[in-house]
Amino acid sequence: MVQPPSISATRPAAQAPRASEISEAPAGPPPSAPAARQEPAPGMPGGRKSSEGASSSQPMAPRSRAVIGVLGGMGPAAANMFLDKTISLKTNARSDQEHARVLLDQATDVPDRTAAIEAGSKAPVKPMVNSLKRLDKGGADIVAITCNTAHKFHDDLLAAVEKYGLKLELLHIVDATMKELFVQKPHAKRVGLLATTGTVGQRIYQERAEKLGHGNIEWVTPNEEFQKRVMDGIYKGVKAGDDKLGKQELLAAAEHLKEQGVDAMLLACTEIPLVLKTGDTKTEAGENIPMIDTLEALAKAALQRADTMQRPRALIGQKPVRVSSAVTSFTMKVDRFLNGQPSRPRIIGDIGGMGPAAAAMFSRYMVAHNESAKSDQEHTRLLLDQATDIPDRTAAIKAKSDEPVIEMGNSLRRLAKAGATDIVMTCNTAHHFFPKLEGIIRDEHLKVNLIHIVDATMTLLDKMKPGARKVGLLATDGTLEQKIYQKRAAEKGRELEWIVPDPAVQQKVMDGIYKGVKAGDNALGTKLLEEAAQHMKDKGVDAMLLACTEIPIALEHVKITDASGEPIPMVDTLEAQARMCIERAKEPIPATPGLLHQVGQLLTACHARAHEEGHSGSGELAPA
Repeated sequence: MVQPPSISATRPAAQAPRASEISEAPAGPPPSAPAARQEPAPGMPGGRKSSEGASSSQPMAPRSRAVIGVLGGMGPAAANMFLDKTISLKTNARSDQEHARVLLDQATDVPDRTAAIEAGSKAPVKPMVNSLKRLDKGGADIVAITCNTAHKFHDDLLAAVEKYGLKLELLHIVDATMKELFVQKPHAKRVGLLATTGTVGQRIYQERAEKLGHGNIEWVTPNEEFQKRVMDGIYKGVKAGDDKLGKQELLAAAEHLKEQGVDAMLLACTEIPLVLKTGDTKTEAGENIPMIDTLEALAKAALQRADTMQRPRALIGQKPVRVSSAVTSFTMKVDRFLNGQPSRPRIIGDIGGMGPAAAAMFSRYMVAHNESAKSDQEHTRLLLDQATDIPDRTAAIKAKSDEPVIEMGNSLRRLAKAGATDIVMTCNTAHHFFPKLEGIIRDEHLKVNLIHIVDATMTLLDKMKPGARKVGLLATDGTLEQKIYQKRAAEKGRELEWIVPDPAVQQKVMDGIYKGVKAGDNALGTKLLEEAAQHMKDKGVDAMLLACTEIPIALEHVKITDASGEPIPMVDTLEAQARMCIERAKEPIPATPGLLHQVGQLLTACHARAHEEGHSGSGELAPA
């Protein structure tokens, strides 16, 4: 048996972009020698912001950690599981800032990969390349593709990285999986493969494994009957939200492979590990047959590469885009023409990493609460930046410091540059700095909307407990001291009686958040936060807001009832954000800022020419 190789992160040779591609390809050294990108010059747009909101004279410093990019959306639940694994596998992390930096793009516009392969089509390539461009613009260094079948197009994506000069390393899921296989089953020779028809038919695993030196492996795949059950388990089961059906069909296929004497099985579709795991299938002797979770193997490879990567790129600033504000009959006709063009979908952006588990839960909520979505393509597009370099918000508030604004602003710029249209922060306390971020958007002319968590929470509160007046607030010291909820609600005309914990109970809240959930001890978090919720009940609240994004994680299975035995509504502010974003995404954008920017560069010349020719501006504007 050939020894398993180390994980390879494929990086193509450099190639200068064509003149027509200069606007899309970032300047800098070739992909084979990554170096930090240069930040905007001191005092230029995209520079640091002072506590007063004006541009600082200091440029942003290069960052010291690599960013894991995730080409997701195929399906969204699998990308969310990968995100969860980048948190759970980081077992030595004891604070937000010790977790991996991750930028997730839920590219739900990528067509079905199996259908494309069966039709001999490369339709998925263009939207996947667009996702790579977004990840590159957002500052990713390495990219994991959370779909096995999509790796059929891996070479096409490598070609795109080279063509557009993207500073990205593309991991390959088969490389990661083969390494994990030999860790769990060192002398495996007969290996079962549970995967989509596209992955099996295209021999994605077999051919890549042979290139890696594993040509002596005997691959075992389901027969036609059980392969159909695999596909039903994936598409009619997991992707459609019916996990029970998914497990039933996929377990039957696993038993079929067991009967053929496999040493191990590869769960080579990222939906399969959502319902199958080692222990579900055993040998006749009662031993577990290893089931290799290819998604977990990929997450391990990504974390390993991020930890060892040298000189990752600098944070990317965002320069403002200025379009001429001259109003003439000609420009008005341009505006009417643009507004008649097809709309484009919104992309939700998340300034995450505060903490990482909360951002991951938000991403799961974006899938779970989109009840009308029946396929990957019907889910909301999402860009999630695990900006774990943002300092602790409560500590900054207590120190009267605006230090978090620097990295929050950087994340905002990355998301805007990558194409987000509507941005949330999955941290309640961070909303203390909401006005500062609004200032960055205004001063730098970023084409994004910033959604406030309190606005979303009030909307969900009205649905869960219409007419609620006495509202309990479980939150961090920073959120309570700054009266983030009270002030925002009052600004929106809400008159509520706010109930907060007594000091001793508030300490339990803080310990539950920091010593519990953020430190990875969810059991401790649940114990302390349930005691705080009971305290709110004793104060006679009509409802309570779980106004720190870690709290719903701890209280997910906790139910608090009033004296009559009725459940007291516990409003998950993270869920409220997700629901508002899902609804917001249903409102398309009529004209793209990108198109406006391109046309804006031509307006002055065209208008001058119209005057030279004596044009009155009364004619019709037609596309070229």
